[in-house]
Amino acid sequence: MTEIEISNGQNIIDIFFDDFASCLVIKKALAVNWPDCGGSIGEYYSISDFSINERNFYTKNINTVLAVGSDLEQIEAIKEFLNLFSNGKYSINKGNSSIENLNFLSSQNVIYSESVPEDERFSGAFFPPYWKNDYEPCLFSITNDKINPNQVDYYCQLIKEGKRPTVLTFLVYNNLTSNYSCSYVLDGHHKIQAYLKLNESIPILNILKSEDCINKTASLLKYTKAILKDFEYKHLFINNDENLLTLDFVNNIQFSSDLDDILKNASSIDTSIIYILKKYSNSLNRVDIDWLELRLNSLRKNKNFEGFGKGIWVYEKHKDKKYENAWFQKGIFNLTELDDWIRKTIK
Repeated sequence: MTEIEISNGQNIIDIFFDDFASCLVIKKALAVNWPDCGGSIGEYYSISDFSINERNFYTKNINTVLAVGSDLEQIEAIKEFLNLFSNGKYSINKGNSSIENLNFLSSQNVIYSESVPEDERFSGAFFPPYWKNDYEPCLFSITNDKINPNQVDYYCQLIKEGKRPTVLTFLVYNNLTSNYSCSYVLDGHHKIQAYLKLNESIPILNILKSEDCINKTASLLKYTKAILKDFEYKHLFINNDENLLTLDFVNNIQFSSDLDDILKNASSIDTSIIYILKKYSNSLNRVDIDWLELRLNSLRKNKNFEGFGKGIWVYEKHKDKKYENAWFQKGIFNLTELDDWIRKTIK
């Protein structure tokens, strides 16, 4: 293993990881991964359909050495390549991975029935078999339609000739929680297809960044919004729980707009949203209070109050000390009930 510290990085390549979701960025967001929060171990992912030209512009200098270079030549090339990354501590490690222990997430792999609404059709999903030792899901950073069969055949020929073209992956380790992000393929998508075609183990050069993953959520949301469907972004946003409390909503128009969209349209206001509102209700700053009133007005305009017998679901805490830390779901069916709930729960 080779360790290196970057102190003057160009911030072109990075992974934003907040212990809930992660996003690979090469100038733009290329891929994102987050839990399904559905009571299982399932996870969602999405890969952008952006042009690969810009991505290839930054990786072209390592293509040849990863294809035919020696281990030492590859390590030295990656050391130079790391100058494109953000500042931090990195380790470089090379090994061979059996294809039985790898799961490459390369495109939409979920087939939905016609009865599933469009706003429930996530781009990609998988169930990591955590009971397997050395299992490693790797998320592609290009979509399947950008795989060139001729390039795959080229690598197949190299492998048959005894060469071992190397795949380059990247992930982040959070020093504070000992959690890892998803592993992303930076270079080698065609090589992977060649090895799979030939049913051979895959040499992987892995870049691991170790850092304290603090205050990453704002950047993560900023980049992922561009590649996720609206309902996917909303799912990631709402389920990010306590990380949302690190966001500066008052001074960020986009995050306030995202929150307004939820408050005006959601049939259920989750506790993650309630905690945001409560955070600003406890402020002594007039600007914060004014911001909160605008958000509460958005909630009062929730479309689910329109029509007889309609309403929304919220959560509240009981006065009984036995359950003081528990949230209980409650139906709100008119604005009078809503204002009463706001007074008791938010303010």
